[in-house]
Amino acid sequence: AATPGAVARVVHAAFGSARPRLLSDTSLAQMREFQPLTTGWSTGLRYGLGVMDVRFFQVPGVPPELFHFVGHAGQDYGSGAFLHYYNAALDVSIVLATSTAPGMNCSLVDLAGNAQAQIVSACEVWE
Repeated sequence: AATPGAVARVVHAAFGSARPRLLSDTSLAQMREFQPLTTGWSTGLRYGLGVMDVRFFQVPGVPPELFHFVGHAGQDYGSGAFLHYYNAALDVSIVLATSTAPGMNCSLVDLAGNAQAQIVSACEVWE
């Protein structure tokens, strides 16, 4: 499996400002034709061709472009990458990976808290 650092380098090679990019300008433009989801999971989420347009952890008084990311969270059986995004204002990529899917760590007494593990981890890293 790829390390989070390796995945971050690929994300940056695809979306970052350095040339040549992994993806062409035409491909990136098509991927960034975002439309809000209208039914089902995450109604209102702006979704393009395989990428999400999101704003994380906004803080009043801080420029909003610092919280604007493009990418896609990912999860499979036994691992996940809740943060898997690129920020154009800072020209940085961030990947936060976990080695277990939510709800699979049965050693915790409060299994409901287990489901929030990825979100809590992301908040801890962001701080």
